[in-house]
Amino acid sequence: AVIAAPSLTPEQMEQFLLTARFVSLKTVRQGVTGTRRATFTDGQLTHDVQIQTIDESRATFETPKGVELDFKDTFRYNIAAYRLAVMLGLDNVPMSVARPFQGAPAAHTWWLDDVMFDEGGRLKAKSTGPDPQRFASFVHIQRVFDQLIDNTDRNIGNSLWTRDWKMWMVDHTRAFRRSTQLRNPARLERVDRGLLTALRG
Repeated sequence: AVIAAPSLTPEQMEQFLLTARFVSLKTVRQGVTGTRRATFTDGQLTHDVQIQTIDESRATFETPKGVELDFKDTFRYNIAAYRLAVMLGLDNVPMSVARPFQGAPAAHTWWLDDVMFDEGGRLKAKSTGPDPQRFASFVHIQRVFDQLIDNTDRNIGNSLWTRDWKMWMVDHTRAFRRSTQLRNPARLERVDRGLLTALRG
Protein backbone atom coordinates (compact mmCIF):
# COMPACT_ATOMS: atom_id res chain seq x y z
CA ALA A 1 0.00 0.00 0.00
CA VAL A 2 1.15 3.51 -0.72
CA ILE A 3 1.97 5.43 2.42
CA ALA A 4 0.83 9.03 2.58
CA ALA A 5 3.84 11.30 2.67
CA PRO A 6 4.80 12.83 5.98
CA SER A 7 5.68 16.50 6.10
CA LEU A 8 8.81 16.66 3.99
CA THR A 9 11.09 19.59 3.34
CA PRO A 10 11.44 20.61 -0.31
CA GLU A 11 14.99 19.23 -0.22
CA GLN A 12 13.76 15.83 1.01
CA MET A 13 10.99 15.74 -1.57
CA GLU A 14 13.41 16.61 -4.37
CA GLN A 15 15.86 13.93 -3.18
CA PHE A 16 13.07 11.37 -3.25
CA LEU A 17 12.01 12.29 -6.79
CA LEU A 18 15.60 12.17 -8.03
CA THR A 19 16.80 8.98 -6.33
CA ALA A 20 13.94 6.77 -5.12
CA ARG A 21 13.69 3.29 -6.65
CA PHE A 22 10.96 2.54 -9.17
CA VAL A 23 8.55 -0.11 -7.85
CA SER A 24 5.68 -0.39 -10.29
CA LEU A 25 3.57 1.35 -12.89
CA LYS A 26 0.15 1.68 -11.31
CA THR A 27 -2.06 3.12 -13.99
CA VAL A 28 -1.91 4.62 -17.42
CA ARG A 29 -4.18 7.61 -17.88
CA GLN A 30 -5.61 7.96 -21.34
CA GLY A 31 -4.78 11.42 -22.59
CA VAL A 32 -2.87 13.34 -25.19
CA THR A 33 0.20 13.84 -22.99
CA GLY A 34 0.57 10.18 -21.99
CA THR A 35 0.74 10.82 -18.25
CA ARG A 36 1.71 7.77 -16.19
CA ARG A 37 1.44 7.09 -12.47
CA ALA A 38 4.20 5.07 -10.85
CA THR A 39 5.11 4.00 -7.33
CA PHE A 40 8.60 4.69 -5.97
CA THR A 41 10.32 3.92 -2.66
CA ASP A 42 13.50 5.02 -0.92
CA GLY A 43 13.27 2.21 1.64
CA GLN A 44 11.45 4.32 4.19
CA LEU A 45 8.88 6.27 2.21
CA THR A 46 6.71 4.83 -0.55
CA HIS A 47 4.91 7.35 -2.70
CA ASP A 48 3.45 7.82 -6.17
CA VAL A 49 4.95 9.98 -8.88
CA GLN A 50 3.48 11.40 -12.07
CA ILE A 51 5.71 10.71 -15.05
CA GLN A 52 5.54 12.55 -18.35
CA THR A 53 7.83 11.92 -21.30
CA ILE A 54 5.97 13.87 -23.98
CA ASP A 55 8.34 16.10 -25.96
CA GLU A 56 6.81 17.12 -29.26
CA SER A 57 7.59 20.03 -31.57
CA ARG A 58 5.69 20.96 -34.73
CA ALA A 59 6.05 23.86 -37.12
CA THR A 60 2.27 24.24 -37.16
CA PHE A 61 -0.48 22.72 -35.01
CA GLU A 62 -4.22 22.97 -35.54
CA THR A 63 -6.15 23.87 -32.40
CA PRO A 64 -9.84 24.72 -31.86
CA LYS A 65 -8.73 28.36 -31.61
CA GLY A 66 -6.71 28.35 -34.83
CA VAL A 67 -3.25 27.39 -36.06
CA GLU A 68 -0.36 27.69 -33.61
CA LEU A 69 3.11 28.21 -35.04
CA ASP A 70 6.20 26.60 -33.53
CA PHE A 71 4.03 24.37 -31.33
CA LYS A 72 5.61 22.57 -28.38
CA ASP A 73 4.16 20.06 -25.94
CA THR A 74 6.90 19.03 -23.55
CA PHE A 75 7.48 17.60 -20.09
CA ARG A 76 10.16 20.26 -19.63
CA TYR A 77 7.49 22.93 -19.12
CA ASN A 78 6.17 21.10 -16.04
CA ILE A 79 9.60 21.53 -14.49
CA ALA A 80 9.82 25.15 -15.61
CA ALA A 81 6.36 25.96 -14.20
CA TYR A 82 7.31 24.50 -10.82
CA ARG A 83 10.60 26.44 -10.67
CA LEU A 84 8.91 29.69 -11.66
CA ALA A 85 6.17 29.15 -9.06
CA VAL A 86 8.83 28.75 -6.36
CA MET A 87 10.51 31.98 -7.49
CA LEU A 88 7.14 33.73 -7.15
CA GLY A 89 6.51 32.34 -3.67
CA LEU A 90 3.66 30.07 -4.81
CA ASP A 91 3.29 26.68 -3.14
CA ASN A 92 0.48 25.17 -5.21
CA VAL A 93 2.37 23.81 -8.21
CA PRO A 94 3.62 20.27 -7.47
CA MET A 95 7.37 19.74 -7.39
CA SER A 96 8.69 18.46 -10.71
CA VAL A 97 12.24 17.38 -11.56
CA ALA A 98 14.07 16.11 -14.61
CA ARG A 99 14.88 12.39 -14.38
CA PRO A 100 14.97 9.73 -17.12
CA PHE A 101 12.32 7.01 -17.03
CA GLN A 102 12.93 3.70 -18.80
CA GLY A 103 15.65 5.31 -20.91
CA ALA A 104 13.63 8.37 -21.98
CA PRO A 105 13.99 11.94 -20.71
CA ALA A 106 11.07 12.72 -18.40
CA ALA A 107 9.57 14.90 -15.73
CA HIS A 108 8.95 13.24 -12.37
CA THR A 109 6.27 15.18 -10.51
CA TRP A 110 5.09 14.64 -6.93
CA TRP A 111 1.73 12.87 -6.90
CA LEU A 112 -0.75 14.86 -4.84
CA ASP A 113 -2.25 13.22 -1.77
CA ASP A 114 -5.81 13.80 -0.63
CA VAL A 115 -7.24 15.13 -3.89
CA MET A 116 -10.95 15.72 -3.34
CA PHE A 117 -11.84 16.48 -6.93
CA ASP A 118 -10.73 18.36 -10.01
CA GLU A 119 -12.37 21.58 -11.10
CA GLY A 120 -14.99 19.62 -12.99
CA GLY A 121 -15.95 17.80 -9.81
CA ARG A 122 -16.04 21.05 -7.86
CA LEU A 123 -18.40 22.59 -10.40
CA LYS A 124 -20.69 19.57 -10.12
CA ALA A 125 -20.61 19.87 -6.33
CA LYS A 126 -21.45 23.58 -6.69
CA SER A 127 -19.17 24.40 -3.77
CA THR A 128 -16.49 26.96 -3.03
CA GLY A 129 -15.53 25.39 0.28
CA PRO A 130 -15.71 26.82 3.81
CA ASP A 131 -13.85 30.05 2.94
CA PRO A 132 -15.09 31.78 -0.23
CA GLN A 133 -12.38 34.46 -0.01
CA ARG A 134 -9.61 31.84 0.09
CA PHE A 135 -11.26 30.05 -2.81
CA ALA A 136 -11.38 33.27 -4.84
CA SER A 137 -7.74 33.98 -4.03
CA PHE A 138 -6.66 30.65 -5.55
CA VAL A 139 -8.76 31.28 -8.66
CA HIS A 140 -7.18 34.69 -9.24
CA ILE A 141 -3.66 33.40 -8.57
CA GLN A 142 -4.21 30.74 -11.22
CA ARG A 143 -5.46 33.32 -13.72
CA VAL A 144 -2.36 35.48 -13.21
CA PHE A 145 -0.01 32.49 -13.37
CA ASP A 146 -1.59 31.15 -16.55
CA GLN A 147 -1.31 34.54 -18.26
CA LEU A 148 2.30 34.82 -17.12
CA ILE A 149 3.33 31.44 -18.54
CA ASP A 150 0.91 31.75 -21.50
CA ASN A 151 -0.72 28.45 -20.63
CA THR A 152 -2.95 27.35 -23.52
CA ASP A 153 -4.21 24.16 -21.89
CA ARG A 154 -5.79 25.03 -18.54
CA ASN A 155 -8.94 22.96 -18.29
CA ILE A 156 -11.21 21.56 -15.58
CA GLY A 157 -9.06 18.43 -15.36
CA ASN A 158 -5.81 20.13 -14.41
CA SER A 159 -6.96 22.27 -11.53
CA LEU A 160 -7.14 19.98 -8.50
CA TRP A 161 -8.64 20.61 -5.07
CA THR A 162 -7.31 18.78 -2.03
CA ARG A 163 -9.38 18.12 1.08
CA ASP A 164 -8.03 21.24 2.76
CA TRP A 165 -9.56 23.26 -0.10
CA LYS A 166 -6.23 24.16 -1.63
CA MET A 167 -6.12 24.51 -5.40
CA TRP A 168 -3.20 22.85 -7.15
CA MET A 169 -2.20 23.80 -10.69
CA VAL A 170 -0.95 20.77 -12.64
CA ASP A 171 0.08 19.78 -16.17
CA HIS A 172 1.83 22.70 -17.87
CA THR A 173 3.22 20.92 -20.92
CA ARG A 174 1.53 23.41 -23.28
CA ALA A 175 2.62 26.61 -21.61
CA PHE A 176 5.47 29.06 -22.31
CA ARG A 177 4.29 29.95 -25.81
CA ARG A 178 6.00 32.47 -28.08
CA SER A 179 3.42 35.23 -27.84
CA THR A 180 4.38 38.34 -25.87
CA GLN A 181 0.77 39.49 -25.60
CA LEU A 182 -1.61 38.64 -22.78
CA ARG A 183 -3.94 35.93 -24.03
CA ASN A 184 -6.97 37.06 -22.02
CA PRO A 185 -6.33 40.27 -20.05
CA ALA A 186 -10.02 40.65 -19.15
CA ARG A 187 -9.63 37.72 -16.73
CA LEU A 188 -7.03 39.60 -14.70
CA GLU A 189 -9.44 41.14 -12.22
CA ARG A 190 -7.33 40.81 -9.06
CA VAL A 191 -3.81 39.88 -8.05
CA ASP A 192 -2.58 38.57 -4.73
CA ARG A 193 -0.42 41.22 -3.04
CA GLY A 194 2.42 38.80 -2.35
CA LEU A 195 2.37 37.54 -5.92
CA LEU A 196 2.40 41.09 -7.29
CA THR A 197 5.41 41.95 -5.13
CA ALA A 198 7.22 38.85 -6.36
CA LEU A 199 6.39 39.67 -9.99
CA ARG A 200 7.77 43.17 -9.57
CA GLY A 201 10.93 41.67 -8.12
